[in-house]
Amino acid sequence: MAVGLVAAGALVEGLGLTLLIPILGLVSDQAGSSWPARATQKMFAALGVNDTGVRLTLLLAGFLALMMLRGLVVGARDLAQMSLQAGFVERQRRDVMRALTSAPWASVERLRHGRVTQAMGGEVMRVAAAANFLLTASVAAVAIAVQLTLALVLSPLLTLVAIGLGLLGLATLMPWLRRGFAGGAALTQLGGGMADIVNQYLGGMKLAVSQNLQDGYQTRFERALGKIFEHHMALSREQVARRTRAAIATALIGALLLFVGLRVIQAPPLVLLAVLALLIRASGPAAQVQQSAQIFVQALPSYLQLRALCTDLAPPPAPTSRPPAVAIPRRPAIVLHDIGLTRDETWVLRGLDLALEPGEVVGLAGPSGAGKSTLADVLVGLLPPGEGEIRLAGCVLDEGQIPAWRDLVGYVSQDPFLFHDTVRANLAWGARDCDQAAIWGALEQTGAAPMVRAWPMGLETQVGERGTLMSGGERQRLALARAILRRPDLLILDEATNAIDLDSEKRVLENLRALSPRPTILLIAHRPESFAACDRVVRLESGRLRPVDRAALASA
Repeated sequence: MAVGLVAAGALVEGLGLTLLIPILGLVSDQAGSSWPARATQKMFAALGVNDTGVRLTLLLAGFLALMMLRGLVVGARDLAQMSLQAGFVERQRRDVMRALTSAPWASVERLRHGRVTQAMGGEVMRVAAAANFLLTASVAAVAIAVQLTLALVLSPLLTLVAIGLGLLGLATLMPWLRRGFAGGAALTQLGGGMADIVNQYLGGMKLAVSQNLQDGYQTRFERALGKIFEHHMALSREQVARRTRAAIATALIGALLLFVGLRVIQAPPLVLLAVLALLIRASGPAAQVQQSAQIFVQALPSYLQLRALCTDLAPPPAPTSRPPAVAIPRRPAIVLHDIGLTRDETWVLRGLDLALEPGEVVGLAGPSGAGKSTLADVLVGLLPPGEGEIRLAGCVLDEGQIPAWRDLVGYVSQDPFLFHDTVRANLAWGARDCDQAAIWGALEQTGAAPMVRAWPMGLETQVGERGTLMSGGERQRLALARAILRRPDLLILDEATNAIDLDSEKRVLENLRALSPRPTILLIAHRPESFAACDRVVRLESGRLRPVDRAALASA
């Protein structure tokens, strides 16, 4: 549709310019030998219109109608062009987000956040600009084709000379394009570095400000910004130089064509004027094509970065044939058998066995870096084990069952994630039962109900970016309440109560034990007191588990 509108707009404009020949011929009586003049004379003769004034009025009315039609067509063309551009840009954003949400966890956890931020922001905007210029170039190319066709009809030889000179000018554009691509690649790299600096500062902003280290971030940011500015100015200077040379070349070509038309071809003056008008009209779109090519090659590295990001996040190809997944029963017995997993060619888990009975509360102790969180990631299905298997109710957990298994899992980390939204919205995320009674019941079980009632806005209180308006203990209580509302079969608490005082933690864990039906709970902690609510405790060390008694918890 857009291509048709482009062609229609250019055709209508070309016909309008061609119509000027008989109009000027009526005024000057010098275009009688041109085919537009002959065609209009035959048309008027057939209609019986012999009066020059009437003919001029009809031709002017036709010209005006064509220009009005052109305005309507160009408006529809611009809307179609904007729709194509917006659709293309949003498709790039959706592709990146889809790749991010469907990527294997091992790929996501190694990903630099600045790379994603830059991709969704700066890179997409540069691709958007390139898409706009590409569409503009397409419009310009169709307009050039239509206008050159009309010029060929009026004066083939003169038009062919103009086309030859234009192609010669395009050949000189290649060095500019190569420099533009190199400059675009440099801007992409510098933009990613700047996004990293901003993300690092936002992540460690409290620490930086509390120790008066923010000036270092500012210096690094300004240094990166200065380099980006220098590259932008270098590219801008090249664009200005190119446009200046193009303007000079256009003037020289126009003068040469005028000389060839008058002295060599000896075209009728009005025909020559019409051809030059069409070629001058075509020179504007030709300049747009040149500019669009420059912008396109500068933004091409950004597009390649977006595609590379999606490729890096792509999951491995699924098996061509897979047996139908067995439905996962509720509250299954969970068995990890001979689990092995490596990180950077180092064994983190090896020969690990663990059995969790339905409703059992098991504590997991061990030194920092022993692999406790990694074991939790394996249990949830975030990290596929390199060796061994996970069984649910006696059946091996298949890759195709992992999404269904995750629906039955609740996970709370020591640094819980909260949206920049209300308490209610955060609790509702992923919840199975989120009516008013269920929300307050979950808050009571985690000891968060009194604090929420004390807030002026209650459940409508804003928690801030990542919960920054809450204390660490408040964030953990809200995250625990959210997990309870999910009604999971397996609840993993990874240092999820370490910001809560011991007495409050004891009450929270007792409330979790009292849930009916009680989920299987894996409690990862360092404080020995946290394991008082557990049925048993195991210790992870050197990649393997061993049971520990209560007396040994002090050293866990």
